[in-house]
Amino acid sequence: APPHVVKHGAKCLQTQLSHARLTEHVFGGTQYRMFPLSAQFGERSLDLGTLVSSSHTALPPQVDWGALPTQPDKKYSLIIYSPDCSSCKLHWWVSNISPGDVTTQSDDVTPQSDDVTTQSDDVTTQSDDVTTQSDDVTTQSDDVTTQSDDVTVLPYIPAVPLKGTGFYRYVLVLLEEDSQITAPTDTDRLSELSGVISEHELLPVGLALYQAFWDESVGPNLARHLGLDEKQFSAERPKDIDEFYAEERFLRKEWEMKTGFM
Repeated sequence: APPHVVKHGAKCLQTQLSHARLTEHVFGGTQYRMFPLSAQFGERSLDLGTLVSSSHTALPPQVDWGALPTQPDKKYSLIIYSPDCSSCKLHWWVSNISPGDVTTQSDDVTPQSDDVTTQSDDVTTQSDDVTTQSDDVTTQSDDVTTQSDDVTVLPYIPAVPLKGTGFYRYVLVLLEEDSQITAPTDTDRLSELSGVISEHELLPVGLALYQAFWDESVGPNLARHLGLDEKQFSAERPKDIDEFYAEERFLRKEWEMKTGFM
């Protein structure tokens, strides 16, 4: 992208982060110079706060950050984080990504590789080459990303906003690594992103923002990925109160408070 377009996008992103109070709730009040990430769930692009249902986030987003001003000799991390989700804040963390790996498609390959493996079993008697090819595809599907030496620190979990709690804010952050994260850490999914950034000396350089709302996929996802039962919340309308009785009770209480000092 032209420099003026990237610069304009960075300003719009900072404004949106401040408006959604994400600078405070995600980065602990620290402001970073970040640029918009090009990302999408299937055919739905993320555009500074796109609203998606939980089922739209069933698979990891496709991310293209080729237009961002990155360093060719650096490695990067991709993290999905929600400050609003009490059951899971860190939904995804892939580290050790090279700038050339502009697209991350991880789990999208898994269903396809199963089909190819099944087909190869049918043709095993015809050619060993087909079997070898299918094994390659299976190996790729086991990786979180199908390119280079990326490391899965935390496997992907879809958005799980609880029913009755409104929209949950999610950020997909691209972070520059000071040193390579070569092995999974013991990071808890309830860790604050600001703490992760400080501990691993990461520098946020790109971000995509979206909001997710509840649908029927939340319950199964909570049970499958986190082993939790789904909780649902609702607001109850207060019972009607007789205005005369309420005023009389207030006056009587006020009189009791006054006479208590006599």
